[in-house]
Amino acid sequence: MPVYIVAVGYDRLLSLRMSQAPLFAGLPGDIRDKILESVSVRRHESGTVLASAGSMSPAMFMILSGTVDVRLIDTEGNETLLRRLSPPTIFGYCLLSGKPFSADVVASGTVVSAHFGLERTREILSSQPDALFTAIGHLSSLVESLSEERMGLKTRTLSERIITALVSAADGDGVCRISHEELGRMAGGSRANVSRALKKLESE
Repeated sequence: MPVYIVAVGYDRLLSLRMSQAPLFAGLPGDIRDKILESVSVRRHESGTVLASAGSMSPAMFMILSGTVDVRLIDTEGNETLLRRLSPPTIFGYCLLSGKPFSADVVASGTVVSAHFGLERTREILSSQPDALFTAIGHLSSLVESLSEERMGLKTRTLSERIITALVSAADGDGVCRISHEELGRMAGGSRANVSRALKKLESE
């Protein structure tokens, strides 16, 4: 799918998202400006693979608008939808430590993303210990959240897991665009069981 470089019209949105993202929000304005020197903004059509499991990238990503799906495909070709990310989520933290992406990241609709040059970002963050501690705290919260989700697959009812998945898949405006099949992959249930559970939830 084509990727377009967007040169005009996203400066204000980019500044807004940087002020909202935990990694950058606490940085002084002049430091954020230095990071912006290595940023490019791109638009991706639905289905575009922004990152592939096992791959490296010269840039970290931040979602400016739209949503992306984080997916895993096992050795038998079975796909698991782990979560849907919305603005101002940053992904690619693993790259800072030289590790590849652990899952595929795919545009679930039209997505505008900011790409932060990895070397420049690493250099600037290395001189900002507070930003690194913020990043560690953010990643710790994410790991805790993922652990709770994994435990939830074992201890919660399907209806409870569906509600959690819908909240996770909603975009920044609280709108959720997801098929029953995708919802089933997130909630750990078949499409038929998800459809029945949704009907039951609607009637309650």
